[in-house]
Amino acid sequence: PNFTVTPANTTLCAGADPVGIKLKISDGRSMTYSWNPTDGIQEITGDSVLANPSTTTFYQIVGVDSLGCSTTRQARVTIDPGPNVTIAAGDTNVCEGSAVTLTANGFGFGITYEWSTGETTCTINFTSSGADTVWVKASSNAGCSRTVSQVINTVKKPVADMTYTQYDDSFNFYNASMNAAGGVE
Repeated sequence: PNFTVTPANTTLCAGADPVGIKLKISDGRSMTYSWNPTDGIQEITGDSVLANPSTTTFYQIVGVDSLGCSTTRQARVTIDPGPNVTIAAGDTNVCEGSAVTLTANGFGFGITYEWSTGETTCTINFTSSGADTVWVKASSNAGCSRTVSQVINTVKKPVADMTYTQYDDSFNFYNASMNAAGGVE
């Protein structure tokens, strides 16, 4: 018996929809098929299979005709997890109104970036207004992507509320921003 596997070698992005693998009989014989391993096989319908393994998998397909003759073919499904990306930040605690430089470090060729701010460069300057989470999505040439995030904390500028009392040539200063418990408000 003779059959072909289409596609014999394909790549899926991690978490993508399954790929359809079709077996085509080239000599007209009726065949039954077995798949090994069965990991990631979601549906078998006649000579078609939906495969979505969690890791790169080499499938061995054995076709047996009505005479008991067999033929073996292979199919490979490669899982692309997307680019490995990290965010480098000079400091994640910034003073109110100050900017922090964030750099997406992606490993691989042809990586594009999309930040939660809408910017598409690998480095951005971000001004935080509170506890903000900034994310960047890195995409590969194959269209696979991975998203990472970084929390930026804004430290409010201190406000001093000082009073004073004048005694002739001297002054006594008091911190009016102290609360009843002795802490600063």
